[in-house]
Amino acid sequence: MAFCENCGAKLEEGAKFCDSCGNPVNEESDPKKSGNGKLIGIICGAAGAAVLAVVLILVLVLGGSGYSSAEDAAEAYVQAYIDCDAEGMLDCYPDFLFEYLEDEFDMDRDDMIDDLEDEFDDMEDMDEVKIKKVKVKKDGDDLDDLPSKIEDAMSKDDKKAFEEWAKVEVKVDFDGKTTNMTIYCICLDGSWYVLNY
Repeated sequence: MAFCENCGAKLEEGAKFCDSCGNPVNEESDPKKSGNGKLIGIICGAAGAAVLAVVLILVLVLGGSGYSSAEDAAEAYVQAYIDCDAEGMLDCYPDFLFEYLEDEFDMDRDDMIDDLEDEFDDMEDMDEVKIKKVKVKKDGDDLDDLPSKIEDAMSKDDKKAFEEWAKVEVKVDFDGKTTNMTIYCICLDGSWYVLNY
């Protein structure tokens, strides 16, 4: 039994054109495989869409996966600041920091974005801002060395996930003047996040 390569309809034996869609019949194709190409394409397309949907849901629900090093997290945070990208800056934070800021200062994510965007207004006159150097100045694996408000903000699961922390110095060139920014970072289950707020 042969099938149309275009629409998958059954073909009459010896047909030159498909009765359903009018597509010319490829006489060289294997009749056993002629309809399977489209079916396989549909199945693969549906499977790919399902995988993409699952990945998207995980990213939206669980948030970002952090960074592979303290330097990467700090640089991403400062670069987002330079680019006046409030969302990018907040994407560098661990989840517990949002909960802490909401409890402590009654600020939700939208409030934080508004505050940052107000701060960005002051940066409009700057000609050039760029990162010159990123370096870990101090690190440790003792949670007690971090400010107590950070430890207090962490859940039991966050404390179990804690591996280490780092103090990162980022040299930034603001209009030809070098400024050092200190960024505190934390590693939870192998992923680095920024603690500055």
